[in-house]
Amino acid sequence: MLGFLFAISIALVERSISFQLSRFLSPSTIRSPLVKSSFLEMVSVPHGGKLINTMVFDNAVKNELTSSCDYEVELDERQLCDVELLMQGGFSPLDGYMDEADYKSVVNDLKLTNGLIFGLPVVYDTNDPNIVPGKRVLLKYNRVPIAIMDVTSKYIPNKVLEAKKMLWNNN
Repeated sequence: MLGFLFAISIALVERSISFQLSRFLSPSTIRSPLVKSSFLEMVSVPHGGKLINTMVFDNAVKNELTSSCDYEVELDERQLCDVELLMQGGFSPLDGYMDEADYKSVVNDLKLTNGLIFGLPVVYDTNDPNIVPGKRVLLKYNRVPIAIMDVTSKYIPNKVLEAKKMLWNNN
């Protein structure tokens, strides 16, 4: 069964090791400049020129973001990994899942639409009929809030082409 892919702007939560505390990310800080400190300097420039940082530490903002969600969904472990990489800048310059144009560009040319090299599509793949453009979704893992995403588009991927181009295999 084919799933739908969703492009979103994403507000993420970082979970502590004990899962006791969560820190939400703010959509308004997605493209914030790097903050350098005396004890932690960037050794190299992040891919795309800036490290994406969307963390929110204010409890009032966290509560406001959480209460604004239309729907909740439980992430699997693979989805959790993608969300955490988006959250912590591991997929910089991405600030959310890829839209259809970036998805197709990466599958066909191994580049984002802005020309930056990017090796694999980063997408939220689901058949959930409740996740539709215009909705805000609270993403949870083991019932712990992890991320808030605003769904901006929905598209059907070409999984055969993706497998052929990305993995050089169509089996």
